[in-house]
Amino acid sequence: QGDTLLFYGSRLYDAPRTLNAYSDTSAYWLSVDNDSTRRSARDTAVAPSPDRTISGFRHTLRLEKDSIYFFGNGGLPSNNSTEEVKGEGWYWRRLFVNQSTSFSFAAANPDTSAVPFGISGRIHSPVQNQATPTHDLEILLNGISVGVVVFNQDKDTIFSIPFSAALLQKGNNSVEIRSRPTAAALNEVLIDWIDVTIKEKLISVSDTLFFSGNEAVPGEVALYQVSGFSNS
Repeated sequence: QGDTLLFYGSRLYDAPRTLNAYSDTSAYWLSVDNDSTRRSARDTAVAPSPDRTISGFRHTLRLEKDSIYFFGNGGLPSNNSTEEVKGEGWYWRRLFVNQSTSFSFAAANPDTSAVPFGISGRIHSPVQNQATPTHDLEILLNGISVGVVVFNQDKDTIFSIPFSAALLQKGNNSVEIRSRPTAAALNEVLIDWIDVTIKEKLISVSDTLFFSGNEAVPGEVALYQVSGFSNS
C-alpha cells in the first residue's frame, strides 16, 4: 500500500508525426509476477565522473486542432463511401490566396545559441492541378521569413524548414503561414498540424521542470545542470 508505479506511454501514431485516423489513445497491459515478462537489469555501478555535462534539452511542440472536416478529394460518389478516401479527415485551418494564418507557442527558456532547429507541418491541397506550382506558402517565425513551400494539386505534403534558434523569443512566439499568388485559378490549402522543434535550457518555471534526456548518449554517464529552483 502506498507504492507507485510510473511508466512512459505515447499517443497512437500510424507513422512518424501522423496520428492514428481513428483514435489518439494507446492501450497498455501490465503484467505482474509473470515469468515471461521482460525486466530491466539492476545496475548500481556509477562512473566517478560524468562523460558529458548537459544544460538543455530538445523537444517538439505539436500545434494541432480538429476544426474542419474535409470529406475527401474527387467529389461524389467517390467520397461518399465507407472507406477513407484521399484527403479525408480533420484539419485545423483553411487558407485561400493572399490569406495568412498564425499559430502561437511558448518557449519558457529557449537556448538561442543552439544549432538550427525546424518548423514542420502537414498540409493538403483539395484542388485539381491548374498550374505549376499550384500553391506557394511562405513560412515566418516571429515575423521573419524562414522559407517557402511550393507544391501541386490534390495531395498531402509534409514540409520541414530549418530556422536559426536566435529567432526564438522567451515567452510567446508565433509561426505564420502566408498563401502567395500562383497562376492557379483556385488556390485553397488545408492545414492539419504544425511542429516546432526547439532547444530549451534546464531552468525551472515556478519550481517545476519537465524535460527529456535526449541529449544523453547511450553508454555514457551524463551530468544534468538544472537551475531556477527556490531554496528549500
